[in-house]
Amino acid sequence: MANETTTTTLAGSLPRLVLGAVAEAHDNVVILPRVRSNVLGQGQGVTGRYAVMGTLSPADVTEGAAMSNTAVSHSATDITVAQRGILVSILDIASRASAFGVQGVLQNVIRQVSQDIDGKIAALFAGFTTNNVTGSTLTDTMVFQALGKVLAGTGNMALASPDLTLAIHTQQYTSLLNDLAANGNALNNTPIMQGVAAGNLPSLFGVDIAPTNQCPAAASSGNKSGALFFRDALGVVVQWATRPVTLQHPDAGGGPGVIASVTHSTGFSELVDAFGCQIESD
Repeated sequence: MANETTTTTLAGSLPRLVLGAVAEAHDNVVILPRVRSNVLGQGQGVTGRYAVMGTLSPADVTEGAAMSNTAVSHSATDITVAQRGILVSILDIASRASAFGVQGVLQNVIRQVSQDIDGKIAALFAGFTTNNVTGSTLTDTMVFQALGKVLAGTGNMALASPDLTLAIHTQQYTSLLNDLAANGNALNNTPIMQGVAAGNLPSLFGVDIAPTNQCPAAASSGNKSGALFFRDALGVVVQWATRPVTLQHPDAGGGPGVIASVTHSTGFSELVDAFGCQIESD
């Protein structure tokens, strides 16, 4: 039979229902809460300072002899904030026609500006020069190696930094799960394997795991740059995390109905190199 009426012939009258927004794959901000961070208040300028206390070593005391003085030294790391952000101009007709409206568009912008903070922190991982672990794919052995290097580098300051984090790219996280699954017989019926089976491993060897797509590509082709670090390894100074500023603008001659900027004003720096270990792997 020919000349049937189909959805193709009726295309001009078929309604279109927007079922939902599909955003690019972005995770939530996960690294910022795991590093040392402070907020600059109103009128406190654009530069924050972190004091880093040096290590001290006790000496033997000889009975009847005077002790020698030990100089206490503090170094400092100054961090100056800078603004980064996204500016969008939404035409009035577009804001009225979109199924999500202005708020839906801005929520996506806000999320991506927030995640930019994590990306800037992760870019510091390659700066850990004291410690580095490299491999083709991430394994539990590499995590052990990184943990040993970091613990060895903390000296007398370990108690000042009790928090350990393994921040790795989701690609590295999947490799780690695969490695643990391959060792399933040795780890059978343990919380580790229960997490692997569920695809959710919040910690390993007492180290919190923070998988994130914000970890950058490493120097080696195809590898990603993650890190295992103490909280005090990295410092962030925040003037404001995410601040949306929206200006309603009359639509004159097809111009924008809403002009919005979303910015963060932050600064980032390594504080103690030996407190972190870069992990470069697939």
